[in-house]
Amino acid sequence: MDVYVSNMCIHMVSDQIKFLKEAKRVLRKGGKIGLTVPCKEDGMMNLFISNMKKNDVLPPLPNNPWSLGSKNNMIKLLQENGFEVRYCWDDHFKLPYFNDDSIDFQINHGELKPFCEALALEKKNNLRNDIIQDFHEMKKNFIPLQMKLVSIVVVKAEKELRHMCRWY
Repeated sequence: MDVYVSNMCIHMVSDQIKFLKEAKRVLRKGGKIGLTVPCKEDGMMNLFISNMKKNDVLPPLPNNPWSLGSKNNMIKLLQENGFEVRYCWDDHFKLPYFNDDSIDFQINHGELKPFCEALALEKKNNLRNDIIQDFHEMKKNFIPLQMKLVSIVVVKAEKELRHMCRWY
C-alpha cells in the first residue's frame, strides 16, 4: 500500500501502538500516512462532550479524545513507532452549523445518531436542549463552531531505526 489515511480516528482507538503497527505492516517502504486528530481547544467537541458530561450521558471513551491533540504529541508518537515526519500543522475549519436544524441533524443523522438513539427520550431531549442553548450562546458571542485539528504526514522509514545504548 502506498498511502494510508486516518482522519479523526487514531485518538479514539484503544491501542494506538497496535493501530500504527498495522498501518506500518500494510505500507510499503516509503509509503505515507496522513493522520488528523482534534485539538484540546476544539469548539465542536467541547460543545457536545461538555453537554454529555453535564447530562451524565458521556459514553466510556477508550482514550482521552484530546490525548494526541498537539503537534509535539503526534510527532513523538509517530517517530517512536518508526515513521519519519514530513509535515505537521495546526488546522481548523468552520463547521456548517447555522441553526437548530444543523444541530438536530448531527444528533439524529450524524456521528451522534447511534449514541443518541440509545438514550431515553427525556435524556436525549435534555441533551439536545443544552447543546442548542450553548450553541446559541456561542453565536450570540460571535464564537464560530469550528474544529481545531492537528494534521501530520509521515513516511514509513526506509530502514528500521534501532535505538542503541552504550555503557562506558
